[in-house]
Amino acid sequence: MDVLTLTLNPCVDRTLWPDGRVDWQSGGKGVNVARVLANLGADCLALAPVGGAGGQTFAALARQEGVRLEEAPIQAQTRTVDTYVSGSDYAQRVVVGRPPQMTPEEVEALYAQAARLIPQAKVFCVCGSACCLEAAQAGARLIQLANRLGVPTLLDANGPMLTLGVEAKPKLIKPNQKELGQLLGREIAPGGEEAAAQALLQRGIQRVLVSLGEAGAALFTQEQSLYCPAPKVQAVNPVGSGDSFVAGYLFALLRGQSDWGALAYACAAGAANAAMFPAARVGAKEIQEITGYVL
Repeated sequence: MDVLTLTLNPCVDRTLWPDGRVDWQSGGKGVNVARVLANLGADCLALAPVGGAGGQTFAALARQEGVRLEEAPIQAQTRTVDTYVSGSDYAQRVVVGRPPQMTPEEVEALYAQAARLIPQAKVFCVCGSACCLEAAQAGARLIQLANRLGVPTLLDANGPMLTLGVEAKPKLIKPNQKELGQLLGREIAPGGEEAAAQALLQRGIQRVLVSLGEAGAALFTQEQSLYCPAPKVQAVNPVGSGDSFVAGYLFALLRGQSDWGALAYACAAGAANAAMFPAARVGAKEIQEITGYVL
């Protein structure tokens, strides 16, 4: 297995259009990463807590989309996220459903399930928010376990999962400017990303990969600072661009690309996603057509 992703707050994504059309998709950052990696040809397994009728819909959608899904059963209902698209300008209004609560027994069962899978993976990724504090704590413990097993870890999270996950010292984190500020307790102005990243590197993080939206991205380590501009596209949908970015970065590294090559391919994947609907359906064809990047 190339990559194992953990999504602790998955959802059914429902997009509602002005003409009455409704699009359905499995959602959650780790699931999005897994979908794009599958499209690119990587072997990725997505682990997520799944429950209720919403969970059945989520699991069916994920498998239809080519996501290899490992379900962690829970009693509570998997949430739904509704996105209302206004029309030709693609402006969106998002209504987020209530996240399910996991029992202590369900959290420990998920931990044990992940612990069995992590040694089989080349990379372990914890992505997105957590449905409850106990799940976030388990996610941090799993990062620590992967570190002990020598499996590289990537954290692309928000909320308690971000702060607790960073304390577990993953090998790589992928914050945006807002999340950098959350970690450091202060607002990060444009241009202040390098100093902020260096502060995190001093905490034991080995790599800080900062997404800068339309400006591109940057990678910071103790040895180097790399910046890459985003390819210019007609953006219609920013949702899922960060997840496509992560998938592109991982895929390029797994294919033996350098740090710069992986960063450039990640920016290409993120830009390709921004130019299309639905979210996080990018593959090699879309990246090549829009940006010219080929791996």
